[in-house]
Parts: sequence; structure tokens; C-alpha cells
Amino acid sequence: MQRLNPWGLGIAAVGVFLLLRELDVLPDVSVGSLIVLGIGLWLLAGAFSRRHGWLVGLGVTAAGIVMVLRNLEVIDPDFSLWPIVLIVLGLAIVLGSGMPPHEGDRS
Repeated sequence: MQRLNPWGLGIAAVGVFLLLRELDVLPDVSVGSLIVLGIGLWLLAGAFSRRHGWLVGLGVTAAGIVMVLRNLEVIDPDFSLWPIVLIVLGLAIVLGSGMPPHEGDRS
């Protein structure tokens, strides 16, 4: 059985989203917000398979969710993402400094 190509599925999903948005079936959400959300979910899924690096994926996913909620006007459109970015970056540095080095890393 042939394995499905994730890139093809992603492109088709974006096309379906854009078509539904043009037909006014879906609310007007920016594609950029969905791309950030998709990248975050992709990083998160990859981190769980490697069992490390999940914090960055979680942060990018959270930023994507906030961006989508801003587009839908569920939260204030003037809400700033910078505090979330700084919190995630700081936690990634703190928690990453206590992790053992990767097998290929030499220090």
C-alpha cells in the first residue's frame, strides 16, 4: 500500500480551506495564522516522537491559536503575542539547559 504524502495532503487541505472561506462557509481567518498553527502542531508532533523539544512546538501552537482567536475576534485584536513569545523562549532556555546532550553533540 502506498504511503500518503503529507505535503500533498497539506496543500489539498489549504485549498479546501480557501475554497470554503471563499464560499463563506468558514469565517475569515488569515492563512498566516493557520500556517503558524500548523507549524506548531507539526513541531509538537515531531517533539513527541523524539521525546524532547516539545516546549517550542507548544509555544508556536499557542501563538497560532492566539492568532486565530484574534482573527475571529474572540480575543481583543490588539492583544500582543510578545509576552507569550518571551515566556516560551525563557522556559525553553531554562528547561533545555538541564537536558542531556544529544548523541551526536560533542562539547
